[in-house]
Amino acid sequence: MEIMSRAEACAYLGISRNTMTQLTNEHKIPFIQYVKGGAIKFDRESLDRWIKTREVQPWYMTAETHRKRRKAI
Repeated sequence: MEIMSRAEACAYLGISRNTMTQLTNEHKIPFIQYVKGGAIKFDRESLDRWIKTREVQPWYMTAETHRKRRKAI
């Protein structure tokens, strides 16, 4: 288990401190807090699992798909 600080986790994920704060406040990202109101830490393995659950397959719109969508509007 590799424990990271908020700054280290932000750098690892490539997100801003504000985004990290929002994610932790909304409990949308795994974190460790030993005491209520205390410092927040992050486990690297938990963050890796969290990232994998949010992977999205790329979707490419072909010209034909684009035409079909435009006709539907």
